[in-house]
Amino acid sequence: MMKLCDRLFWVPLVCISFCGAMAMAQEPSNVVEPQLVAKSFAGQWITNKGVLELSIVGDELSGTLNEKTKVSGKWSTDTIALEYKTSPSSTKVTLALDKTGRWISGESRTGNAISEWFGCRSDAGAADSMKQADFSGHWLLSWGIMQLNQNEGKVTGRYGADEYGKIEGTVVGTRMDLQWGRLQGKGKAWIEQSPDGTQIIGRTMDTENPSTVLGVRSNEFQHHGPPVAGTVVRGISDNGMLYHLRMPDDWDASQPVDVVVLLHGSNFTTAGMVSVVAKQWPDIGKRFAILGIQGERWAEWSTPKDLRFNYTYVNWMGRSTYKGFPFTDRESPLLVMDVIDELDRLYSFDRVFVGGHSQGGFLTYILHMHFPEKLAGTFPIAGGMPIQSDPQAFDDQGLMAEQRKRPMVIIHGTRDSVVNPSASDYAHQRFLAHHFPQVKRLSPETGHPFDFLPIGEAIHWLDVVTSSNSTLLAEFAAKQVEKKAWRDVGAAVQRAKSLGFTEQLQDSIAAFESAAGEMVETHSNAVRSNSGGDWIDPFLQWHDQFALSEVAQPAIEAFKELSALHSKEATRLESEAQKAFRENKADEGWGKYKEIVEKYYASPQYRTLSNSVKTHFAKRP
Repeated sequence: MMKLCDRLFWVPLVCISFCGAMAMAQEPSNVVEPQLVAKSFAGQWITNKGVLELSIVGDELSGTLNEKTKVSGKWSTDTIALEYKTSPSSTKVTLALDKTGRWISGESRTGNAISEWFGCRSDAGAADSMKQADFSGHWLLSWGIMQLNQNEGKVTGRYGADEYGKIEGTVVGTRMDLQWGRLQGKGKAWIEQSPDGTQIIGRTMDTENPSTVLGVRSNEFQHHGPPVAGTVVRGISDNGMLYHLRMPDDWDASQPVDVVVLLHGSNFTTAGMVSVVAKQWPDIGKRFAILGIQGERWAEWSTPKDLRFNYTYVNWMGRSTYKGFPFTDRESPLLVMDVIDELDRLYSFDRVFVGGHSQGGFLTYILHMHFPEKLAGTFPIAGGMPIQSDPQAFDDQGLMAEQRKRPMVIIHGTRDSVVNPSASDYAHQRFLAHHFPQVKRLSPETGHPFDFLPIGEAIHWLDVVTSSNSTLLAEFAAKQVEKKAWRDVGAAVQRAKSLGFTEQLQDSIAAFESAAGEMVETHSNAVRSNSGGDWIDPFLQWHDQFALSEVAQPAIEAFKELSALHSKEATRLESEAQKAFRENKADEGWGKYKEIVEKYYASPQYRTLSNSVKTHFAKRP
């Protein structure tokens, strides 16, 4: 039988460190009788590492962790030292008992790794308490966010942000016996509330694999916490997702507000990201709301004082041509958009720019491709493009048109040792190959950390190319003409034309069209004659700069026709190459790739394969 958490989320149990926090807050007893301590350590403990059962003979301790792993150790005064082995390395644990006799805290060491260990003893008198505990409200639980309603002794509610988890329970004293259900799974558990009503402990009733249930009230996060200009507030959305929201310094609640949405990396939080953006780029903090949305899954080592999260999206296929697994429709992409839509209804968002770092970067690509009509632009940071956000994964013409209307800035440091910059290079080339006219690449000489990446530059660019301010667009276009940054000129010109601002940008438009026209005949003839592939690289460089030029359109349309023809054979060969690599036939796979590069150079695959193919065969004798 699987553990409860395996049924619920298909990930290891996520534990929340409330016991350690409470134990540290209480003074340890200065005088503890040895025999009293020995008796106190014996029995069952609900801990962040699982269910710990201890028995004592003399000064020796023995027992089990999660009913399977054997534990041994010694006790002395008010501390115990334990040791167990679940891998080649032994884990050593030191725990201290507080004066109540119900709480233990300390740390475990496995090799050089140190982690917090904390736990509580079940209160035998919990159900006999004269005062009935109130379990209603929001709890940060090891199963995810839990939202409960209590009417006298009856409790109903849900857990998890995906709306599939249901709870029914009965409260007697400070204890609740509950039944949970999720999809095809169901089970029973009990939880007890601490005397101050801020914490809960408990366990599932699985006979084979019982697991701990730990949590704290979400006091620092309030349902729709009232926003304050220039201050980060913590909120809870209707679906249970947590967020950090900072309204602009000069926020006027009666007016729509532009918003920058931030998504964090794995095992991380948006708390610091929101503050960093407002501090490092004050102009953004002054004019934009900054919204950081936490993933719906807690990192298993997370504690109330240092909450960390993860997103889910691997099985979410949305509006692509791929088919997802059952019950994966409520993963992070939809949950995050639910939060944005909800807060938009409350606070009147205007333009919405989404940027995610690392794991959040992967998610940002998905949001751009599946919800383009809700976004003004995106800036994926130090991430990669999942398969369900590849331009080739869509066939809805209306959706595809919306995807190409939204600007994107791809940010990735050249010294990133966590996520290889080639992931962003690949994504950039794929979008260019599939005719996304407003995709920009920033490659600063820095590493992976969010704080040192040019977030402000990306937001500024998105702000300008989606602006309705004719003066701002005209000034930006003129500066880019001076730099001969023709792709940026094209983005500004396209926006101006959509708003009818062509007169204000007349000089920039003329310079843009003139520059495009210098080589248009050469490239048009090359595409139409198609005599070998020597022309393709110069053409692509010209194409990327002038894709939005009117004078360039005949050549670009001719290339699209040729590309459609080449794509059929390139896609077949690419599939055969991938099959060959899976079967450990590397030479055959590289041969297929080489054929694409040499014969079907107008296909989208050429951009992402040409350099690697040339490098591979250059190394061979």
